[in-house]
Amino acid sequence: MEMRHFEKELPEIGILDLRRLNDVLVKNHGTDLGIYAPASLKSKVSRFIADNSLKDIDSLIYALKNNSSCFPRLMNSISVGCSEFYRDPTFWRVLREEVFPVLNQNYPEINFWLPGCASGEEVLSLAITLYETGIYGKSKILTSDNHAKLPGKPSITEYCNTNYEVSDHNYRLYRTDDISNFSDYIIREHGKFVLKEFLYENIYYEVFNNQVPEKSLRFSNGFARTHMIICRNYFIYFTGQHQDKLLHVFTNALVSGGFLAIGNMENISFCEDFSRYTAFNAYERIYRKK
Repeated sequence: MEMRHFEKELPEIGILDLRRLNDVLVKNHGTDLGIYAPASLKSKVSRFIADNSLKDIDSLIYALKNNSSCFPRLMNSISVGCSEFYRDPTFWRVLREEVFPVLNQNYPEINFWLPGCASGEEVLSLAITLYETGIYGKSKILTSDNHAKLPGKPSITEYCNTNYEVSDHNYRLYRTDDISNFSDYIIREHGKFVLKEFLYENIYYEVFNNQVPEKSLRFSNGFARTHMIICRNYFIYFTGQHQDKLLHVFTNALVSGGFLAIGNMENISFCEDFSRYTAFNAYERIYRKK
């Protein structure tokens, strides 16, 4: 008899459930989920409940009150994430062929900022692309998230081999030649792989609190000003009001002529600061500050 594997059934989450959950998080952890778009938030909370063998929203609230590890795990699941290297390969080709030559010509040092760095695939994809373009040595990459990590150099992350095949495929689409391979940058060990240590040399980590973005980032490690911000598929997870606040923070962080890449699924044209940008690559939604 053929065995079938079924997806876990996700519990229904309503607006009132989210309000009850938010009341607990505000009271016990000072965290307000009101900045997140309701549809996305409902989906992520529902998935967290199913993946952690909880029954419903009441079980989650109980766990938050009685299990100290539940809150950081919940916030990690809600955070914006990326599960593969070189996601949307054409974007990385545009960076290599169109954006990086401009940055390289205009600045002796280049500062990049990637808010919502999650497990690091986007950050390390950037590091490889900079290395291949020959400008990694003059670049600094600031990664940030709202997790309670210590600021400074990020530790080397292990990735499951199950993620290798799709990442390698993405890389091949990005390169469109046989000069190098994704495997050139990895070390396999015990069913997992890590990126080579030299790619971490110019990467730094800071805490960026999504709750109060205008007050949270310290811009240490020489990041007085930023030349490019990459936050693809980031805005979409937040309410319109919070998107407006985030864009204001990003705009103030960028130098005049700096680049903002938001991903081709995003739209921030309604934000107040959008008038301060011109389109550099309309399809990939890469903008340049006036």
